[in-house]
Amino acid sequence: MLKHSNTTLEKKLLQNPLCVNIETVLKNLSFSKKRTKQMNLFLCSMIVIIIFILEFILFLTGGVSSYIHLMYIPIILAVFLFGTPCGMLTALFAGLLVGPILPSNIQKGIMQEPHTWILRIVMFVVVVLFDGLLISFIKKNNDLENRNAYLDIITGYPNFNKFKFDLNECINEGLNKTFSIMIFELENFETISRYVDHKTGQQAFTTLLHRAKEYFSSNAIYTISSNKFIVVFSKYTTQDAYNLAKNFITLTKAPFYINGIPIAIVVKCGADNFSLHNNNIISIIEKLGKALDQAHTSSTDIMFYNNELAEHSKKYYHTLVSIYQGIHNNTFRLVYQPKVRLRDNKLIGVEVLLRWNDDSYRNFPISEVIKIAEDAEFINEITKWVIRNSISQLKTWQDQGLEINIAINLSSKDLMDNTVLEYTKECINLYKINPRFLEFELTERSIIHDENRVFEILKEFQTLGIKVSLDDYGTGHNSLVYLVKSIFTFNYLKIDKLFTDSIMDENTKILLDGIIKAAHGLGIEVIAEGVETIEQLHILETIGCDIIQGYYYSKPLPPKELEGFILNYSESVF
Repeated sequence: MLKHSNTTLEKKLLQNPLCVNIETVLKNLSFSKKRTKQMNLFLCSMIVIIIFILEFILFLTGGVSSYIHLMYIPIILAVFLFGTPCGMLTALFAGLLVGPILPSNIQKGIMQEPHTWILRIVMFVVVVLFDGLLISFIKKNNDLENRNAYLDIITGYPNFNKFKFDLNECINEGLNKTFSIMIFELENFETISRYVDHKTGQQAFTTLLHRAKEYFSSNAIYTISSNKFIVVFSKYTTQDAYNLAKNFITLTKAPFYINGIPIAIVVKCGADNFSLHNNNIISIIEKLGKALDQAHTSSTDIMFYNNELAEHSKKYYHTLVSIYQGIHNNTFRLVYQPKVRLRDNKLIGVEVLLRWNDDSYRNFPISEVIKIAEDAEFINEITKWVIRNSISQLKTWQDQGLEINIAINLSSKDLMDNTVLEYTKECINLYKINPRFLEFELTERSIIHDENRVFEILKEFQTLGIKVSLDDYGTGHNSLVYLVKSIFTFNYLKIDKLFTDSIMDENTKILLDGIIKAAHGLGIEVIAEGVETIEQLHILETIGCDIIQGYYYSKPLPPKELEGFILNYSESVF
């Protein structure tokens, strides 16, 4: 029925998979044809009327005068509106009207010489040809710009601008149509680009696109970034669209071969159903982005938009922003938990612990704050804040005559580069404190990513005079390995609270006895954290533990309360 039609509107609608309602196409098509004929007739009439008006003006002014140059206006309009052929006809028609039938001087009855009006017609034709070439050139450049604006220059597929344009057109049509949109992401694009090369990463994505085009056939595909594309399912039920996408992702699990190299790719998909009648383009794009985020945090390859998960993500984002602002607004504070050496009952130091003074997050665990900051890649900012404020407090205490060691926790992300090390040096020089009063605690998780690099940075800390502790000892699978590494020796080993809690068990006691003896054999002192009872203390003292930390002595205290604790401390606490 539409096969023989060549109108622009028909092509646009048929190529747009979002608007495939045949009746709507026909209605718009017939309306477009009717409107085009009427408009063309009106414009032609206007050009003819302008020519006759100009002819009349020339008669009123006494014949051929400078007003004759106004005739270029309808000629150029004809070229612009209808093209060069129509412009040529207009030029001949206008040339004849202002040629042999228009006197050179009406009052004297002098007619124009033939060569004069013939030359004028030739000039009209030359203007038409020049104008036609110029308009053609401008149109080609405009078409090229439009094409580039709607195509991804790397893949050659329609881009995000085209997706928004098509979607907007269909929404503006007011069609009451439901469809599924899925956004696919080559999740390990950055990994491929980093460990092979960027060109291979691009080729992997382009290959994925080609396979998607073949697999999804008539469904529209849009490239929206260097590793994401959108597929619009306008002819399928939600379940069918889901099954298609699921099968496609299963097919992509087989390695791609690019330049003879097998490339394993990871594809994630976010999806949702939309009604053109009840949605706007902003809400559609937002939901797609949230659906993809949900797919990243789930264990499945495809995730349909879930409003509850979206609300959770929204809360997570607000928490993230609040944490970041907390660094700059000083809503964080530090507390200090005492550490006591058993052999002489001397308070030898404190561990710095972070607290968050935000009324909206009163019961929010500080461990979650750290995890969110690590995930968002700004944990270094928090660590630097803790280092600066801890060293500042250390300087204040030293000025008051209190010499005490301070232990600061480091995150795994803090040891990925030298920024924390360099910042620590700056703070030491700024406050002019002795580095021997500083200690950094890190867990095994901080080491496993790149142990050689981590140990190099830790050795630099020790070179400065800063001590280093291995925290939460015994909870990781490589703890013993790190303890006996010949390239680095920890100053302290800190037994995890998990073992302290179960120390009344005979097996735990035997295990801790072995750990302490092994550490002492390596010249490492042992700290037990989470000590809360006299029974735990006596057992740890019996098996040779060096330093005790826990609520048995004191909870973590603000600076002023700690000062009072230090001044009042005596052996009577035992």
